[in-house]
Amino acid sequence: MRIVEDYREDAGLRGQLNALTRQVYGFDFEAWYRAGHWGERYQPCSALVDGRIVANASANIMDCVLDGQPLRLIQIGTVMTHPDYRGRGYSRALLEALIERWLPRCDGLYLYPNNTVQQFYPRFGFEPGAEFCCRAPGPVAGRWNARPVSPGDAAEWRRFSDAVYAAAPQGRLWVDNPGLVMFYAGGDNVFFLPELDAYAVAERDEGGLMLQQVIAGHPVDAMDAARALGGGSVVRFGFSPTNAAELAHDMLGGAEIPVFTMGKGPREIARRGLGLPVLSHA
Repeated sequence: MRIVEDYREDAGLRGQLNALTRQVYGFDFEAWYRAGHWGERYQPCSALVDGRIVANASANIMDCVLDGQPLRLIQIGTVMTHPDYRGRGYSRALLEALIERWLPRCDGLYLYPNNTVQQFYPRFGFEPGAEFCCRAPGPVAGRWNARPVSPGDAAEWRRFSDAVYAAAPQGRLWVDNPGLVMFYAGGDNVFFLPELDAYAVAERDEGGLMLQQVIAGHPVDAMDAARALGGGSVVRFGFSPTNAAELAHDMLGGAEIPVFTMGKGPREIARRGLGLPVLSHA
């Protein structure tokens, strides 16, 4: 086995990673790469056996601002092994390599586990962590004052993309990883809010409104954004707004462990009752 890392410009290896990701998770990174959003913050670490990628665990570099203070975290994601190569220790070798490389260079590591491997990560020193989601304490009245933004409108989508890369922090815990935001932004979850001169990534279902992120070059009140999106009987936030102290905080999890962490940074986030933005999950 040979470990290969950060090879996004190698079309052959990138294609192999895409094929394995499609097989295991049902998606790939090629459109994201071709759009220019796969940058240096997403670094695959893969096991190469006889010239073939058979396993992977990627490092996602998360430069954060926590209540005005810088914080660098590494999120480990896209952990996977080809079905024919499981049980041979490849994932263990990759995780050990990532921990050795990154733990001395950051304030902590974290990952979101598949519920079938809850017992795997503590072997490496990861601890069960707490995750929180902010929610409006009651129904939010509003009126629809938002314009959908479609990738099919090239000029408008470019304006949205530029806004993502130039966005000002919009919460107590802000993650500077615009490439990940663009990975999640799609054809029906991006809106422009003219009154606020801001964009929003949001979804609505029978459970109410989920405002995943506000994007603007200036601070925007998250509740104002929720009102512009029509409000709702239940309004949840996929990030920790600046006025998070005025909101309800729900601990996620239950029978499953929502996140595994290592180091002081993630523990401090949990101590403050905050959660990492949903658009930063990898």
